[in-house]
Amino acid sequence: MIKYTNIKKSFSGRTVLNDISFSVAEGEIVFILGTSGTGKSVLLKNTVGLMKPDSGEILFQGTDIVQLNEEQLLEIRKQCGMIFQHPALFDSLTVRENLAFGLKRLKKLNDDDIEQLIKQSLEDVNLSLDILEKKPSEISYGMQKRVSIARTLAIHPQVLLFDEPTTGLDPVTTTAINQLIYTLSRKHKITSIVVSHDMGCAIDIADKIIVLDKGNIIEQGSVTEVQKSQVPLVKDFMLEVSNDIS
Repeated sequence: MIKYTNIKKSFSGRTVLNDISFSVAEGEIVFILGTSGTGKSVLLKNTVGLMKPDSGEILFQGTDIVQLNEEQLLEIRKQCGMIFQHPALFDSLTVRENLAFGLKRLKKLNDDDIEQLIKQSLEDVNLSLDILEKKPSEISYGMQKRVSIARTLAIHPQVLLFDEPTTGLDPVTTTAINQLIYTLSRKHKITSIVVSHDMGCAIDIADKIIVLDKGNIIEQGSVTEVQKSQVPLVKDFMLEVSNDIS
């Protein structure tokens, strides 16, 4: 689905991504882990052309998006859905209006079709239709996160990009969001790339884990492979998971 080859990105002489190469298979859940400032979110933005690397290529279903102009990138972005760290809902709009926003802009649909997609997307994230007329401020933060995911799902993306989806959530809601990512990826055969600092979440649902440090990939592989890593930072992540469990 997506292949990164020799991606380099610098800002004001500081290297943020240093010769990054890996691939993401269709339907795979890939976690990109690392401490703050290691280039995780920059890599995510490069994936949809919000930023462009200084060198290297990013193949999206065989097309190098680095070479595309804005009009061509728009067609790629229509196939992707981005879930931000914060819900990023429109405060002045109801849940229904938030869910309909992208559909009206990106799809040529009548009102009945839009309403059907709204209801289906809420069902996918296990939310009741009772909240459709509520404003974001009238529902919990965890529900807002689910509405944000539902809004993205409504456009039927092939790829979901999550930027720290569980930051600021309590352990119960964190587990629920993780399970939601897993279920959606499997149910709809969606390819998911999750930027996170939470190794516990990755162990629970990832097919592949990429660990970044100072712009470099220091470990990558399946959950089992990464759990056996002897790289000091990865071992620290694993120790943190063990401490959380105990």
